[in-house]
Amino acid sequence: MSNTYTESIFHDALQEAEGIKMGGETITNIRYADDTALVTENLADLQRSLDRVHQESNRRGLRINLKKTKFMIVDRMQTDTGNLTLDGEVIERVKRFKYLGTSLNEEMDPDEDLRIRIEITRTAFVKK
Repeated sequence: MSNTYTESIFHDALQEAEGIKMGGETITNIRYADDTALVTENLADLQRSLDRVHQESNRRGLRINLKKTKFMIVDRMQTDTGNLTLDGEVIERVKRFKYLGTSLNEEMDPDEDLRIRIEITRTAFVKK
């Protein structure tokens, strides 16, 4: 699918979304190729953003693949404990995932990614 088409879907779906504020800008999503991360301050805003993207995608004949859709709440205090749904189906919540080669986790612990990268490097040297 063309980037122009998906850009249009996300633009139309998220133009009223809350997102997060960074450097005076509102960030509602992060996309690379066919990977997308919706970004919000809380679970309720995430559900609204997902619903908007789902509705706009459906309107244009596209479907979100529920089997490939996961969500993670990044919160050191772990205060948001609800579910996220799409068409009445509960979306799987994960504690960590890899995005563009970086290991992300719900505690925002950069040490985990660093440990993984060190182990990969060590393994590469041991093989030689």
